[in-house]
Amino acid sequence: MLSAFRKLRLRKIFLQALLACTVGGLIAWLLDASWLRWVDPVIDFGREVYLPWRVLQGEHLGRDFVHPYGPLSVYLNAGLFAAFGVSIRTLVIANLVVFGGIALCLHTVLRRSFGFLPAAVATVVGVSVFGFAHYWGINNYTYAAPYSHEATHGMLVLLLLLVWLGRPGGWLPTRRNGIIVGLLTGLCCLTKTEYVFVSLSLGLIAMARIVADVGLRPGWRTWTGGLLLGSGVILAGTVGWLATVLSLPTAASLALNAMLAPMLYTGYSRSAHVLHFLGADNLWNNLLTILRWGGGTVGCLAILTLVGRRVSSLPGPWPGRLFGTGVLIGALAAIPRIPWIFCGTVFPALLAAGVATLAIRARRRPSDRRALIARDWNQLILLVAAIGMLGRMAFDPTISHYGFFQAILAGTWLCGYLVGEWPQFSGSTRLVRGGLILAMVTLLGGGAITLVRTSLQFYRAKETPIGEGADLIKGFVPQAYALPELWEQARRFILANTKPDSSLLVIPEGISLNYWTRRRHPLRIVDLLPATMRLNPGDIMTELTAAPPDLVVMVSRPNMEELGYQAYGQDASSGKAIVDWVTGHYTIVAQAGSSPFTPGGVGLRIYRRGPPGIGSMSRGAPTSVMPASFR
Repeated sequence: MLSAFRKLRLRKIFLQALLACTVGGLIAWLLDASWLRWVDPVIDFGREVYLPWRVLQGEHLGRDFVHPYGPLSVYLNAGLFAAFGVSIRTLVIANLVVFGGIALCLHTVLRRSFGFLPAAVATVVGVSVFGFAHYWGINNYTYAAPYSHEATHGMLVLLLLLVWLGRPGGWLPTRRNGIIVGLLTGLCCLTKTEYVFVSLSLGLIAMARIVADVGLRPGWRTWTGGLLLGSGVILAGTVGWLATVLSLPTAASLALNAMLAPMLYTGYSRSAHVLHFLGADNLWNNLLTILRWGGGTVGCLAILTLVGRRVSSLPGPWPGRLFGTGVLIGALAAIPRIPWIFCGTVFPALLAAGVATLAIRARRRPSDRRALIARDWNQLILLVAAIGMLGRMAFDPTISHYGFFQAILAGTWLCGYLVGEWPQFSGSTRLVRGGLILAMVTLLGGGAITLVRTSLQFYRAKETPIGEGADLIKGFVPQAYALPELWEQARRFILANTKPDSSLLVIPEGISLNYWTRRRHPLRIVDLLPATMRLNPGDIMTELTAAPPDLVVMVSRPNMEELGYQAYGQDASSGKAIVDWVTGHYTIVAQAGSSPFTPGGVGLRIYRRGPPGIGSMSRGAPTSVMPASFR
């Protein structure tokens, strides 16, 4: 007969295997439903494949390209291209491996923080809501094909840091711990500014815990020395390696780019684009929305807490059963009524409630037992990371767009809290706690299903092939959105009618076309959006005049409103001088759809360098006849 210990161990192994199969099956199903449909053909992702390809051609960040992030991801992806071939498929496979690591590390931290069941629920919600999301027309916000690989690579490194700090003894003041924390912090500093801030914050919290413990306080110098050594090795090694192909000042600036970007690129940091995603462009309205929805949600939880505690004090099982049945019915009724796309709005208030719960629990603990236990410590460091990552969208938090990586820690922490901590705080009997847990699992599961169904609706509308072979993706069908089909026609036209060494400029955005056609982009900045133009160190018009591209493509850019403009080229700040220069020095050779920069229109025009002729935009409405393959 099996001992109780062996039975418990077998049960644990079974549950872990069941969860692994569930998460693995969920990822496989979502991949099958979204396969090759993660990429927006015009916006953002083109940079992620173009820059590594150009690195293999001998160009480099800092010297040949202005890059507002750290160098880790571009050179890592260039290495993948060198080893496995230049293709989108290469990066997708690598990204799925990274996402597998993220899911595993996230579950590990959540399990240490909240226990197995809450961690299992949070992991499933995290994979389904944030892993392969497509909540708006523009995509690029998945872990299979992210708009920025620094976002996903940085997330894996940050979670590794959380795993190490949260392990038994991982924060203790030993040199080994300090070095490992320093190495991971140094890697975070090579990705995005958000990860620099959060990793340094975690280091300070670990140091504060060491200093607060009288018995461990003498070891803080050893730990700090190890941290400085580890991070110094990463940063100095990166500078040294980059200095083999770049000047030493350029190599140092590039290695420290993620740390210095807010100060180096103040024009970009204060642009309408960045302020919009921060929520500062409509500050008071956003704050009121957060207070209204967040306050209402916290109020509902507070009422349930008071009722749950009252019911727990009543004799007999029936009050608990009735309470559990009632909250379950309430959860089922709420699922179709909640606007789940905007659920990120309540995150700040719920995180604040979580902070309050942790503080109350610590205060109630006897004074001789107030040292942080492992569970509390893991909850704390994950909570700090979640709040820090949410900072970039502090006044307009969302699970969509950048939220796929910036809100995933907050979303999963809250899932663990609502399933694992809040019910324990709200009821003292098993029936009450069980009813609250079941209601929360039902509510969160229903929300995740609703969001997955939203994503699938967008994915099912993507059947237009763009590219070929290992670079093939699928865009919207023409009935839903015409631009993907035009993009593929433009790709074929450029391949058939230009030389391989031709240069190509896409206005305002669409460097993916340079990658698909393997045509060189002529500028140091990768697009001509108003915010990006502020990154250019010199005068763009001077650079274009000195080295004019052989071909120019003007294409409609959806959602210019999010950048603070109705249409591209309407004034000096939105590229009017560039548009006027092209129309005055280039001739239209192909066109489709409406004028590219008409508000609400969808169109594309291809220009070849040479004097204006019939069909030029400078001569009124285009009258040139399109090639048969591109009408």
